[in-house]
Amino acid sequence: MTGTLIALGLAIVGITLAPPVRVLAQGGSPSVWGLGTARCERYLEAAQRSDQARRYVDWLQGFLTAAEWLTSSRVGDPQSAIVWLNEYCRQNAQAPLSTAAMALTSHLAERAKTGTGKGGAR
Repeated sequence: MTGTLIALGLAIVGITLAPPVRVLAQGGSPSVWGLGTARCERYLEAAQRSDQARRYVDWLQGFLTAAEWLTSSRVGDPQSAIVWLNEYCRQNAQAPLSTAAMALTSHLAERAKTGTGKGGAR
């Protein structure tokens, strides 16, 4: 019974993740919803206000969680990841937050591949 439930759960996860992985593998652009469509400058403004910052942090946590499932990126130190993202956004104020989050994901995956450092996104 437990084995059947685990198999069913894995099948559901596989079916759920297959379309996004296929789109990325084919060179397509995945859709972006919610706060990921906001520009970096808007994110940085919101980051100064704790009442608004939480929404962006929640979106980023969801994005990075999905990225960890689909790539070799690993966020060992969330605070370092936020520092890296903030610096990226300062340098690319007009970029969508999703682009910044993907750049962070790529940075973390490269660090994991080369083994340069553990933990955050420095």
